[in-house]
Amino acid sequence: MNEKDKQIEQLFDDYASSLQPNTHLADKAIAQMRAKQKRRADIWGRLAAACGVFLVAIFAVTAFIGINILGVIGGNNTSDPPAVPSITNYSISEVRARKVDASFAADYLNINISSDAKIFSQSYYACYIKESGEFVYLKAVLGISYNGGNIQMSVVAEKSDYAGKELAAEYKHLMLGTGYKYDTDYIQGEYVTMAYRKTDEYNYYVSAMGNVYGAQDIAQYLVNT
Repeated sequence: MNEKDKQIEQLFDDYASSLQPNTHLADKAIAQMRAKQKRRADIWGRLAAACGVFLVAIFAVTAFIGINILGVIGGNNTSDPPAVPSITNYSISEVRARKVDASFAADYLNINISSDAKIFSQSYYACYIKESGEFVYLKAVLGISYNGGNIQMSVVAEKSDYAGKELAAEYKHLMLGTGYKYDTDYIQGEYVTMAYRKTDEYNYYVSAMGNVYGAQDIAQYLVNT
């Protein structure tokens, strides 16, 4: 019991124990009790108001965080997703070829190969989809003398938004991952080298016979445009 409560209790005790009516004691006690009740009501009112403000603030922050989380997850994300390139599959039977010169081929292959190599035969073909006339790939058929031996080589530079069914089946073991890849097998008394490289613009397919180490070198020269 605090000091103020003791004072009020004492006033009522004095009033009750007085032999003669002493109404000013009761009036004083009642006035102090009412004042105390008013102060308590004011305190509770302020506490209630403060709690209300606090709850409103918590609600606002929670709502803001929730909206932003939903936005991050995707509910409010207005940016466009990255475009997925469209790939057109085709078969060799759907393609027609037109013979072109080395200047045309130079836009697709690095035919200015090592100074130690000599091209002794060359043919280049631009290949198009028959139905649409769309250019699909360049094919080079080369005979190259290099490092003391001859190499017979075929190279295809295919646009990256096309995928030849036959090429994909033949080179699938080299098409996993990224970067330049090759392998060499000994088939019926002849070394056969296959190589593959993918860039943003082209898929390169190389097939070579003879002079195994030379074939690996020349393949890299041709497809690193």
